[in-house]
Amino acid sequence: MIWLLAYNILVVLLLPLVAAVALFLPRLRLWFKEMAHPWILKQRLGLDGANSEASLWIHAASLGEARTLGPLLETIRRHPPLRVHMTVMTRAALDFALGAYKPKGLIDGASLMPLDIWPVARHFTAAMKEVKALLVMETELWPNFLAAAKKRGMKLILINGRMSEKTTRWMRFLPGAAHWLFGLFDCLCVSEDEYRRLLESFAPAGEVVVTGNLKWDTAGILQSTSASAQRGGLRRRLGLGSEALLWAAASTREGEEEIIINVFKKLAARHGHLRLALAPRHVERAGEVVDLIKGAGMRALMLSRLGEGAKDSAVAVVDEFGVLAALYEAADFVFVGGTFVAKIGGHNFLEPAALGKAVVIGPYYANFQAIADDFIKQGALARVNDAGELFETIERWSKGGEMRLAMGEKAAHLVAGRLGATQRTWAAIEPLLIPRQVKSRE
Repeated sequence: MIWLLAYNILVVLLLPLVAAVALFLPRLRLWFKEMAHPWILKQRLGLDGANSEASLWIHAASLGEARTLGPLLETIRRHPPLRVHMTVMTRAALDFALGAYKPKGLIDGASLMPLDIWPVARHFTAAMKEVKALLVMETELWPNFLAAAKKRGMKLILINGRMSEKTTRWMRFLPGAAHWLFGLFDCLCVSEDEYRRLLESFAPAGEVVVTGNLKWDTAGILQSTSASAQRGGLRRRLGLGSEALLWAAASTREGEEEIIINVFKKLAARHGHLRLALAPRHVERAGEVVDLIKGAGMRALMLSRLGEGAKDSAVAVVDEFGVLAALYEAADFVFVGGTFVAKIGGHNFLEPAALGKAVVIGPYYANFQAIADDFIKQGALARVNDAGELFETIERWSKGGEMRLAMGEKAAHLVAGRLGATQRTWAAIEPLLIPRQVKSRE
């Protein structure tokens, strides 16, 4: 417990600094501003949102992680004893969980994850009094909540686990802390074999299993349910004719939009049939992106303000949730963001790949390193280092369809061949979630 004490001392010391930094960082400033809403403040302090009847608690950080859980939640639903409550870090993820999962009966409820402060964590976990197991996604390792859940006898399970470069560094710098933290887990389901090798040296008490990446299966669902109606509907909203080419730049981060806009402006002068739809990772930045486009001398319109048959000279900026899959379906080729920003490490390119789209990424993709390297090696993904190479790639794809169609076909084939992470994850965690005597009565 010495490591937990050290962590809490550090939290107390850093809180004033975080508050000061928030004055200069727009996203942190927005986070603190949201706390002015009484219901958000109550949930962040652990005073509201807990589900006293749930037997299984699943935590996912962002909208992307919440969406990734879909196939696993479908599997869990087939086992009636399990009642699921989901916690998330963002409003977007909460809206998605309540709008997409709760009406289908995949979850019983959802709430914002409270602050990882010991009294808050202890109070919230106590309120989740029927929970027998806590599943955490990927890198969501909150020490106070993990310790409080373990103290209450909950099974701790990591699913779709991956170790970022930052996590790997602190594990090696503080091996004692890593031993304590990962030793809390009863089962660690990791997406890559390299993570298994790393974790086995820190978590001797827990079982480490390579289950594959759940994002493959989420992409596979898109692949199997893809419909031309989605493509036609969004293309009509964007005012695209049959000859028009749509470049979708998705999940872009600050600093990437300028690159995309400048490249597109040069390309549009050469290829009059090329259009751009830009989807920032955080939709609250849509207005900022519109200003960047206008500053470059081009027209920009929010997707929410586009009717059928919008003028085809405008760059569309996505300011709506839940349209990314339709955008990928409508696009002819895709850039996936977070890959021109070193500290981000790249966002999920598997969904457009599953739909058979030619996809290009920047030089930074640590979050998907092994997968991306394999795709690149097999000619199923393009990687560029800078704006110049991005221009050359998109121009080649704009001139002729054979190259991009061949790349998209290879990508879709690779995704189809790597499904099954959901089944492997369920096989690893089912014995911990469903007692043998309950299973025998099913």
